Amino acid sequence: MNYIQSPHEDNNHYLFLAGGISNCHDWQSLVVESLQTYKNLTVINPRHPDFDINDPNLSKEQIEWEFKWLNRADTILFWFPGEAVCPITLFELGAALTNNNKNLIVGAAWDYVRRFDVIYQTKLRRPDLQVDGSLYNIINCVLPAYFSQRNIV
Repeated sequence: MNYIQSPHEDNNHYLFLAGGISNCHDWQSLVVESLQTYKNLTVINPRHPDFDINDPNLSKEQIEWEFKWLNRADTILFWFPGEAVCPITLFELGAALTNNNKNLIVGAAWDYVRRFDVIYQTKLRRPDLQVDGSLYNIINCVLPAYFSQRNIV
């Protein structure tokens, strides 16, 4: 597995970890650890180790970095943890649902406050996608999504 974490750059990219960063546990570490053995997989992690939300320059840099990598990624894994609303991730999911060329993996924790909205909005735009409530199930969807050219959850 290859690994990219904000703010570093790399030309190889495949899987972007979209989801809660602020006010929630580091679920990205679990995904990264679970995918360590896959040598041909590059994981793009937007969780910046020293991010200061009060620094507008750092916020601008982070938004641009995420925008670039979301557009470059073949597959986007969306995870909505129960601890936070994740408004930016909701925005990113809405944009990704309109791009039929992206493999999407979508999950919302059972206790995620906007779970119904994620499920229903996903169903309206991409009826073939299912939203799972388990991060472990979502992780197991990564390889089929990576190796196919269709949308998988």
